[in-house]
Amino acid sequence: MAGKQIHLPVVLFGTAARGLVDAVFEKTAQQGAETIDHPQAEGPHMSYLPMRLGDIRGFKTLLHLYGFDPDPHIGPLIARYAAAAAGAVLAFHAAPDDGARAAFAAIARSVPPKTPVAALGPPEVAKLWMVQHDTPAVFTGDAEDGSIMPAIKAVAREMLASLRSG
Repeated sequence: MAGKQIHLPVVLFGTAARGLVDAVFEKTAQQGAETIDHPQAEGPHMSYLPMRLGDIRGFKTLLHLYGFDPDPHIGPLIARYAAAAAGAVLAFHAAPDDGARAAFAAIARSVPPKTPVAALGPPEVAKLWMVQHDTPAVFTGDAEDGSIMPAIKAVAREMLASLRSG
């Protein structure tokens, strides 16, 4: 028997998402953990990283990070992941262009209400989130490596608080 487990999917979306998944991997360096990348020569890219958070009420708790480039070709796929997300990190190096804005809007609409979200990048990223959901991001910061761990921790803290109270 594998034991009791809680799986918390977190979607990272934006031009900085892939690099941030790699940065989390480097900072956590969990034994046996590895990122799984699905690159394509020209087109969308997805990264995946499982991360152990600890135990809650005897349940082994795992965070599953899914990083997506903003590509309109995989918008419906990202939206499906976003709809099942327990948390999200929106990460852009610069303000999203028109194509990324459309994908951003579709993904933001797919994220369930009250899902904790971190917005990394220019202030416009947090504003775009507020346009889609009437709740502020739980963390805002730069889209550089130094902000990713505080962002993940802020999102995880909100997800865990929700589990503990529920």
